[in-house]
Amino acid sequence: GTFTSVATHPTGGTAGKLGIAYFNVSLGALQFTYLLSDGVTWKGSTVQYASDVGQWTSLAMNSVGVPFISYMNDTRDLLKYTQYMGTDWYKTYITSTVPAGPFSSIDLRSDYDPVIALYEQKRNDLWTAEMEFGGWDYSRVAHNRDVGQYVSMAIDSAGYPRMSYYDATLGELIYAYWSVGASKWVTDTADYVDGYVGMYTSLVLDAADRPYISYYDYTNERVKLALKSVTNAWVKLTVGQVGDPDDDIQVAEA
Repeated sequence: GTFTSVATHPTGGTAGKLGIAYFNVSLGALQFTYLLSDGVTWKGSTVQYASDVGQWTSLAMNSVGVPFISYMNDTRDLLKYTQYMGTDWYKTYITSTVPAGPFSSIDLRSDYDPVIALYEQKRNDLWTAEMEFGGWDYSRVAHNRDVGQYVSMAIDSAGYPRMSYYDATLGELIYAYWSVGASKWVTDTADYVDGYVGMYTSLVLDAADRPYISYYDYTNERVKLALKSVTNAWVKLTVGQVGDPDDDIQVAEA
């Protein structure tokens, strides 16, 4: 159970309220399991068998429990997408020629409208990909530096993606969102230190679309939380002191 991603949905539906996508190292398979409505029984499904496919997963579930997953084909260095179609898994490439796969994040604009944030390895850029008419529509969020590692994305109340990610060139935690008025992506430095901060990000939005980001401060070996105050200033809190950043850090709504 490596490269795990967890998602919930409010109604439960046929798949219960909790789902997990993960890479089964022993089987060399991408798998999905979900908790049934009895709150005790787990039911699993194999998405794809291949020793090089299924790492770097990101999972979202819609209001009726249908799972959507982005994941990596490690051999080809390409990003894939799958969703459950009732009897089988529909699978396609999000990037068919451009190297990508590590550091993707998926969320839903509506029940069957997935949006994926992805880190493109060739140019070290951050993009979004949205499914439209069976294909993908791409938008470049940030470029000119090594940007987009450890990306985490959430869709706001207006249907626009918001992201946290690590700027590897500057060693900073960055927050990005779509400005409707300016019709462009806007980036904002959420945290910086004399060193490296902003790895292993996890983003959630509250009811007012204010961001809450958990992340790792590599220089000071701390798990931190950054949030926007009512005055729109970033507030940074230390959650704990850790020495090993290899375990993913996630923040979730209560």
